[in-house]
Amino acid sequence: MSASYFQYRCYNEHPFIKERAEDLFKLYQAGRNRKLKDKHDKAAIRRAFKVALAGLFLGGAYDDHGSFVRISLNNNNYYGQSRLSPVFRSELLKVFRWLIDEEYITCVSNTYHDPITQREIPRGYRLTDSLMASVENHKEVARQVRLQTTRNSDASFIELRDDDKRCLRLKPSAQNALSKPLLTWYDEELNNHTFTIANQGIPPFYLSLTRIYSQGSYELGGRFYSLFQGLRSQSRLHLQIDGEHVFEVDLSSLHPTMLYRKAGLHLEHDPYEVEGFPRSVVKVAMQVLLNTTKPFPPANSLRYYLAKAKRSKRNRNDKAWQEIDFTTDYCHQLALAVAARNKPITEFFSQGIGLKLQHLDSIFTSCILHFVKKTSPSTVVIPIHDSYVIKQSELSILLDALEFAESTLTKLQGWDPIHPKIKIESVFMDDLSTYESILEERSLDVGSTTVKEEDITSQLEEFMLDQDLDEQECEDAYDLDAGYEHDQ
Repeated sequence: MSASYFQYRCYNEHPFIKERAEDLFKLYQAGRNRKLKDKHDKAAIRRAFKVALAGLFLGGAYDDHGSFVRISLNNNNYYGQSRLSPVFRSELLKVFRWLIDEEYITCVSNTYHDPITQREIPRGYRLTDSLMASVENHKEVARQVRLQTTRNSDASFIELRDDDKRCLRLKPSAQNALSKPLLTWYDEELNNHTFTIANQGIPPFYLSLTRIYSQGSYELGGRFYSLFQGLRSQSRLHLQIDGEHVFEVDLSSLHPTMLYRKAGLHLEHDPYEVEGFPRSVVKVAMQVLLNTTKPFPPANSLRYYLAKAKRSKRNRNDKAWQEIDFTTDYCHQLALAVAARNKPITEFFSQGIGLKLQHLDSIFTSCILHFVKKTSPSTVVIPIHDSYVIKQSELSILLDALEFAESTLTKLQGWDPIHPKIKIESVFMDDLSTYESILEERSLDVGSTTVKEEDITSQLEEFMLDQDLDEQECEDAYDLDAGYEHDQ
């Protein structure tokens, strides 16, 4: 059984969805005292039924494992100035409530307060048998429906969010003008390829990108987000694109490297290797130090985020994390140790520079995507903020794109040029001859990692869309349109 948030950015035109949506619309219309007469109103409700069914099927609310989808029914998320985004349409809320009243979906999980995220989690719903009873081979139909999930045309490729993460009206911007055609091309190209993990098809929608800016500024944030980023790195390496295995190319210590360059220095050591503290803990601590504006050393902020990370799925079974009691004194000493290890960049700690750094790495990613679009438009590069996934046979394209992005960002920032430290990982090696000479020429090695097939399958079944704290996002964690439900 898995639980996920409803994905408002999805849509589906599979024949089953179209047929069922039309049947439900007719029943909806027949039960109204005041019939819908305006053609635009009718079209909006018809579309809302398709979106509702698409999101429920995408979340597995039909499967044999009891999976369900959490749906916000809070009016504030769908109406007026408090509306979260254009995909939170009032017609969709009406459809959700009608489906509940008519018992086409049923509540299987009540709302509750999550102590980790400190927010109210909305109710979870499943499709009832009345929708699937007459369908032969419903498992296969549901699989096909899921694979044909596409992006909702109401979902903007670019979001400008306020401090409460509600979408603002997009302001004119050069970056906006560049990003929209880029992401439109990317989304269209995804549909020309197949994606599988552990023999399970992955809808291209999972890889569809949304660029999100923060605090109402095109200078803050701007990273590219997708659902695929929610998978752990070991699982991502099991991806196959068009039946071919992939590499993941990681930019080592990206944000600390940028800060050292801002200080006019080259980072020669591992900034996360701090004596007496686990490296994974230091990575989270570093991100807190870069995002917070609390006076240094921000022991209380560290204690909060480290305790939160300790409870997350990522670290729940990690002995190194679970053995630590994140007391105020421990966090105080940790902050001092990180600062001592990275003295040249301590001036940037507790300055809230994290979103500015995210903006820089988003420019880097944008350069990579623009390069690929121009030089090899049929190639798919999947960004994971500071790493990139690509077919093994197309590794050279990505390496060239990395050089272009590095050169461009260096010129924009006025930094001294460097050769970025990168790490290449894979699980399976296909044809070594296709990339062996490339690796030798650039003095690169490929690291391998392993993860059990059953663990991958389990992760896919539990593809949690309400992701736990990610140490690279901290205070700007992406909520994947979860919404809130405070009044239920």
